[in-house]
Amino acid sequence: MRRLIFGQGHSLNFYCLLSSLLILIVSTLFKERFFAGLGLALACLIAPFLQGTIIRYRAGDKAGLGLILLSAYLCSSSYPLFENDHFRYLYEGKLLLAGVNPYKVAPASSALVTPLKHLIGYPHLASPYPFLALLYFSLLNMLFGPYALIGMSLFHAGLSWWLVNKISEDSLDFSGKGLAMAYLCYFLLKEYSYSLHFDILGFCFFYWAIQNRERVVRAGLALFLCTGFKLFGVIGALILGGEQMRKNSTRGPLFFLVSFQVVAVFLLWITGFFNSSGWISFSGQWWFSSGLGSIATLSGLEHQEYIKVWPFIFSILLIGLSFQTKLSAWQKCYGVFMALLFLSPVFNAWYGLWIFIPAFFMRNFYFRWCGLSYGILGGLSYLHHIGSDIASEWHQYLSILTHFPVLIILVLTWHHLKTNRRLKTS
Repeated sequence: MRRLIFGQGHSLNFYCLLSSLLILIVSTLFKERFFAGLGLALACLIAPFLQGTIIRYRAGDKAGLGLILLSAYLCSSSYPLFENDHFRYLYEGKLLLAGVNPYKVAPASSALVTPLKHLIGYPHLASPYPFLALLYFSLLNMLFGPYALIGMSLFHAGLSWWLVNKISEDSLDFSGKGLAMAYLCYFLLKEYSYSLHFDILGFCFFYWAIQNRERVVRAGLALFLCTGFKLFGVIGALILGGEQMRKNSTRGPLFFLVSFQVVAVFLLWITGFFNSSGWISFSGQWWFSSGLGSIATLSGLEHQEYIKVWPFIFSILLIGLSFQTKLSAWQKCYGVFMALLFLSPVFNAWYGLWIFIPAFFMRNFYFRWCGLSYGILGGLSYLHHIGSDIASEWHQYLSILTHFPVLIILVLTWHHLKTNRRLKTS
């Protein structure tokens, strides 16, 4: 056991094991919402730091999957604090297996009765999840039955193990990488194996596409699958499309990337996703921990006015960054997702993965650690918001603090442009 944990570069697995033990202890000891939120917030800050200082980081960890699965079992043995999305996952998977379209039938209806149906959040809304996510929920019900949540936790832990090892091999070496990897292990287990969010599936396809961008057909297929789980696959297609237009005089690679996304959007449309009450509510009404949105509303702008404006601002930035010729693919991902999380009216903790990972590929010290901090602060803000009873007006100021790394990046960029200095981020 000593060799399995400490030898042959298995420190990453030990990070995951310690993280899952801490999650289990915190979720068992703290039952009240405020203290549970405070406990998990402290765990997010302290535990990875201790892990990063106790154990020396080693890259290329390929073994010890058993430790990761043990970590997942520990996570799945405790009840997810502040979370109820997994009840909807199971219900909509069963609904699809029963031959009912989850985009047209909300849990509040009498179409299907399940024992835990009353625990679903926003039961009057139909599914807000893309079509491959619904198929995934159905598959979990088919394979694991009443143990679907444990199966989901184990599978997500396996994906976390794969992702951590890939990033340890592919990303840059830098001072403090061991600490950053420890935070990544904790983040992945907390959000995807313990809280059971399925975004990690979409991101794994996105990561594979960016890392294999020279193989356009495979990358296009991976981004199609990403869009089926999370609409961010469209962003990846634009970024890789800009890369291909710069490198190739022919438009064949661009055609493949666009074609895959057209098929994905068509499937979303034909299945009824865009007409679902869940998607309409999420895209047009939801508001949580917004960055620029909080600043705008403090200045007197109404929520609904901002929700109508921000997609246009983001679209301009997305197109501009996607077709930049001096930036690498990961630099574009970093800029696009930082802009998206800052501009979006909703910044849930599990969205931090989309900025956390690109930060590992940034050479500039400030850009790298601002990206890593952005993902961590998003999780802390979510736990604090859900776990406390502070007056709602204070949450706007906390939201602005969460997005503070973006303000640092804007100041640094402005300073370098003003002094005509080359910003080394490649």
